[in-house]
Amino acid sequence: MRLFNLRVFKGTQYGTTATYSASEFDGVLGSAERLAVHCRVWRATGTTPKLTVRLHESNDGSTWVPRTTALVNEATLSTTEETSVIALATKAALSGATYVRLSVELTNSDNVADVQIIVCGRAEQRAP
Repeated sequence: MRLFNLRVFKGTQYGTTATYSASEFDGVLGSAERLAVHCRVWRATGTTPKLTVRLHESNDGSTWVPRTTALVNEATLSTTEETSVIALATKAALSGATYVRLSVELTNSDNVADVQIIVCGRAEQRAP
C-alpha cells in the first residue's frame, strides 16, 4: 500500500560534498517499510559525472548512521540528456529507525548537476 509520494530533494549539486534531503521529510521517510527512490539528473557537467545516493538512519533526528551500501552507487550521468535512476530500499535494507534521510553527492570535485529525488513510501500489503 502506498503511504506517500514526495519530492524530498531538488537542487544543484556541486562536487563531492554531500547534500541532504530536507529535514521536514525525515519522519515520513522513516515511516515506510519500503522506499522507491527516483533520481532525475540533468545538466550534468565535469569529469565523468556520477551520482551516489545514500540512506542515513537515526532514532533521535540528530545522530545519523549511514547505511554501509549506497542506494545509488556511482550511477553514470549523461552530459547531454536527462538521466533517471530508480532504486529500491526494501524492509531488509532498512533498520526500522524512526528517521531516514538521503544524501546526494557527485564523484568528482568539478562535477555539477541539477538533481531531483522523488520517494514513494510503501507499507506491507495485508491480505483481506
